[in-house]
Amino acid sequence: MKIKITAAGIFDGEGREVPIGTEVTLTEEPTGWAGRYTILSGDATDDEKVAVINPADAPQPVLPLEAKDQGGGWWAVTDATGATFGKKLRKDDAEAFNTLTDDEKVEMVSGED
Repeated sequence: MKIKITAAGIFDGEGREVPIGTEVTLTEEPTGWAGRYTILSGDATDDEKVAVINPADAPQPVLPLEAKDQGGGWWAVTDATGATFGKKLRKDDAEAFNTLTDDEKVEMVSGED
C-alpha cells in the first residue's frame, strides 16, 4: 500500500519527523496515523473509498423544469417528478431561469454538479 503523509506528527525509526507530502510504501495500513495520511494505492477502507458516478447514469430531468420558491429567499429548480437539479438560486436568477427555453434550462442544470 502506498500512502502520502498529509499532517505533522509522523516520525521515522530514528525519531525524525517525516515531512508532509512524503510518499511511503507499507505492507499494511498504519491505522495509528489516522487523519494524517491518504492512501494513494492499495487497499482502502470503505470510509476512504469515493464513489465515481458515470455522468451517463446521472438522473436526467423530466420536462418541464421550473424554478420554485423554497422559502428563506432561496429557489430550487425542479422537474415534472419533483426532483431537484442544480444549485439553489435567488429570486432574480430563478425568475430569469423560468424565461429560458426547455433546451436552455436543461443545458443550465446539466452543467452543474
